[in-house]
Amino acid sequence: MTDYLDINRRNWDERTAIHARDTAGDYMLDRFRAGEDALHAIEAAELGDISGKRVLHLQCHIGRDTLCLARRGAIVTGLDFSSAALDVARRLSAETGLKAEFVQGTVDQAPDLAPGPFDLVFTTWAPFAGCPM
Repeated sequence: MTDYLDINRRNWDERTAIHARDTAGDYMLDRFRAGEDALHAIEAAELGDISGKRVLHLQCHIGRDTLCLARRGAIVTGLDFSSAALDVARRLSAETGLKAEFVQGTVDQAPDLAPGPFDLVFTTWAPFAGCPM
């Protein structure tokens, strides 16, 4: 494993614990659990109707946006390199009853780990200060 990749993964593993507890800040998980859409307006507009479409969500982190895609009717697979983040994503899926497949790997491994076919590939953008994507 390359050093930079390991360093970045540890960084995101540490962030996961913080993000998983976030109920009122950037992740607003309580509002998400209550049914509120967490996608930004520009994302929703660009996505359009994704009901029934197969979507691959790269860098899905804790799965909140992946599950928003499922809530919109997509058949969705989320991919992330952090096992800690995917553990949270799977818990959110179970808590909300929203179905998604979560796969661990890096973006360059996506063709092998989540070969599709997919109608759409989506990557969440990060408007948070200090949040490298």
